[in-house]
Amino acid sequence: MNPGIRMTVRSIALAVPTILLLTATPVSAAPPFGEELAVMQTTVDSFNACAERIEAAANPDDMASALSFAADELERVFPNMLSVSRNHPEWGRNPPPEVRPTMDSFDQAYDRFLVKALNKATRLANDNPDHAALQKTFGRVNSVLYHQR
Repeated sequence: MNPGIRMTVRSIALAVPTILLLTATPVSAAPPFGEELAVMQTTVDSFNACAERIEAAANPDDMASALSFAADELERVFPNMLSVSRNHPEWGRNPPPEVRPTMDSFDQAYDRFLVKALNKATRLANDNPDHAALQKTFGRVNSVLYHQR
């Protein structure tokens, strides 16, 4: 046998078991709670986007637009977030270590949007009871927040 061919055959013979060994080795498992963390991060991003728009609203028309966006976002993320909350009720008081950083981000976004920004929206809605679009979108946000539980 030609020495060059012999070297090629030997290389292939050595490579095949190595390839089989590598492909038989399981890929590292997904991180614990990966799906739940993704849902939480999506909710954090949504809460922050909603808060940003509400914070920037300077008049009833701007606020109506911001609240319409917020209602759409809440309708999109709340079902999954409620599912995570129902499946892991203990996380509110005692999240596992791998969840804690995301839970901290969630708590900050929750406070920014559902406490601070919505307080601003409430004041503007209360000051403008005859602004139909503002009242409608404010009602939509409240409906999503309090009727999906």
